[in-house]
Amino acid sequence: MRSAKYLMVAIILVINGIYGCSGNTKEAYIDDLKSFVGSVSSTCKNYTEQEWKKADIKVNQFIQTKDTKFNLEFTEAERSEVNQLLGKYTALRLKFEMGKIKGEFNDAIDQVKGIVTELKSDSV
Repeated sequence: MRSAKYLMVAIILVINGIYGCSGNTKEAYIDDLKSFVGSVSSTCKNYTEQEWKKADIKVNQFIQTKDTKFNLEFTEAERSEVNQLLGKYTALRLKFEMGKIKGEFNDAIDQVKGIVTELKSDSV
């Protein structure tokens, strides 16, 4: 009976050791978020639309984990850090979208220039 009790305690300690060190803490969450946002920040200038979609899925997972798992555990400083990191990601994403709009706007300007040039010409 005693050996079964010790075996049970040992199993619990092993399971806790495995899962306790695998990023299930708010500190690990913040470190992972920092790493993710840092990686996106350093490589996003070359991202394709598909890469942004993958990054969006990942950031949504971070947001869901924050909301369901750690939201009540964060100190004010930690909450502020997490929100700043998520804000930085959002700003990087917006820059990408604005770059697409800028390209489309420049195309429209070139088309208007072509229209004006043609309208100015004497041929009809």
